[in-house]
Amino acid sequence: MTDINQFAGIIGTSASDCETSMMLQAGHSPVRTLNEIAGTLHYMNQNGIDKISHRRALVKAGRKALAVLGESHQAGGSLMALTAAERKRRQRQRQKALDIQVYQMELTEVERHQVAKGASRRGYEDQTEYLLALVAADLEKPADVACTYPDCRCPFDKPAGGKCYQGFEEEAGNLVSDPEAIRNAIDADIEAEAKQRVAEAV
Repeated sequence: MTDINQFAGIIGTSASDCETSMMLQAGHSPVRTLNEIAGTLHYMNQNGIDKISHRRALVKAGRKALAVLGESHQAGGSLMALTAAERKRRQRQRQKALDIQVYQMELTEVERHQVAKGASRRGYEDQTEYLLALVAADLEKPADVACTYPDCRCPFDKPAGGKCYQGFEEEAGNLVSDPEAIRNAIDADIEAEAKQRVAEAV
């Protein structure tokens, strides 16, 4: 039974210890963890306790608890049925289905600090999510450079509906942010490039 003393005890340790213990608990007792997190956050709000690092640790543990609950539902509702090995297997399946690959960037210390600072200011704990959000927002804007055929440098005999010879978008702002639509567009580009290479080789 959770009470005020327990809530106070959860945030009475360091933020690091709080995160470690709650993350471990979320793995095997997600429902209890969510109840304690909700109670602790309510306790903090009622008593004007900020402790931003502890709040972030609790939110992180809450996300893990929700993920565990979601996985247990897919496994038939049994928390014990989903072992660490099974979670890894499901993770690999998800990565394969989404064609997830490692994307590396070479950044200076100053640039890394800027990314971390920007993510923090926008409320992102995951810097990858922050960068992807920036890209998605940029793709929603009209293109700075678009094909203006016949005023651009494309040859005058460019076929109707053909791609811009300079690689520009045909119309400003025609990109989409839907992952499936983007993937279909990428596949279409790859197929077109493959056909072009075959035609050039003949």
